[in-house]
Amino acid sequence: PQDLEIFRLEVDRAKQRELEQYSQLHQGVSPVSPVPASTASKRPISMRRVITFKQVENKRGVKARLVARGFEDPALRTGSLGVGACMAARLSYLPVLLTAATRGWEVVKMDISGAFLKGDRIARDVYLVPPPEARCASSQVWKANMAVYGLVDAPFEFWRSLDKFLRAHSVWEDQLGWVILNSPDDSCVYRILRTGRECVAPVAVFPTHVDAFVFLGVLHKASP
Repeated sequence: PQDLEIFRLEVDRAKQRELEQYSQLHQGVSPVSPVPASTASKRPISMRRVITFKQVENKRGVKARLVARGFEDPALRTGSLGVGACMAARLSYLPVLLTAATRGWEVVKMDISGAFLKGDRIARDVYLVPPPEARCASSQVWKANMAVYGLVDAPFEFWRSLDKFLRAHSVWEDQLGWVILNSPDDSCVYRILRTGRECVAPVAVFPTHVDAFVFLGVLHKASP
């Protein structure tokens, strides 16, 4: 049927887009051949596709997320992986939303596309079995550069990268005159304050839910 053929084409394109995100400038993974002898005990982790559909401006969008089967990760035996999801607690939204309502703040939801492929480099050796679409040699595997989707520590590693970027990157103070600090009550809720005015009320607040944010503030006041 024609509809089925269109569906297959959409999925194939989505698979290619995802593959490009993984391999672009070796952002997410680097091909190696084979697993180095010094780490031969780290058996490569297989991967699978998660196909999802969403409506964007009345158009059907297709995602073909490439996900590691994290339960196969040899490091799970050590119990040393950070597995916290690192998201703002549900109760943290109540006072933030109340503040936004009383101050007349704008509320804007945003998220980071391909978030887990934009974090810091992973500190441990993780090897992956590439999908057939990668067209790697049979002797090749992928070495993960980031904590890719599906690894049990991926949400925690992404939050750690995000937290460092928000609190320590010079761009906020140099170009925007901001200081971004964690809320004392919830480390996944961030406050935007003016440089030199850290003791006064924030100009904006945003709780984080892994790679999704809810920005609450007055945009023109948060900007320089």
